[in-house]
Amino acid sequence: MRFMLMPQRRLQKLTWGDGAPVIPILEVGPGMEKQLLERLTGCEALVLALPGGGHIAGTNPDLLEAMAEKMPVVFASRTGGGETLTHSYGYAGGEVDLLRRGLIGSGWLDARRARVALAILQSCKASRADIAAFFQAL
Repeated sequence: MRFMLMPQRRLQKLTWGDGAPVIPILEVGPGMEKQLLERLTGCEALVLALPGGGHIAGTNPDLLEAMAEKMPVVFASRTGGGETLTHSYGYAGGEVDLLRRGLIGSGWLDARRARVALAILQSCKASRADIAAFFQAL
């Protein structure tokens, strides 16, 4: 766990662009219903609030991978504090697996803050690579 009082480095300044991207936050428990994910068509991006440091049961990682190929899918910890992990769990649905599948960890941003940052980046037509770089720099 890391207690943060002041950023270690200056964060990238984000400025709102044009448009209003559709970016829901989906809070996920131990499992995730495939039918719910399949109904999220029309979104420009997705934020997942996941248990722990960013893990789900290995029930639908293939569907998440397919979604991440079409739009940015960012995952955050739903614990209320702490950051997403990057090197701990490699099982199907663990953060190592999700990152390998193209999902983006939110770092120390919770789901609501990650959604705001993602919406600003999307409003400026940021590429997926730029979005991933922003969150990796946190």
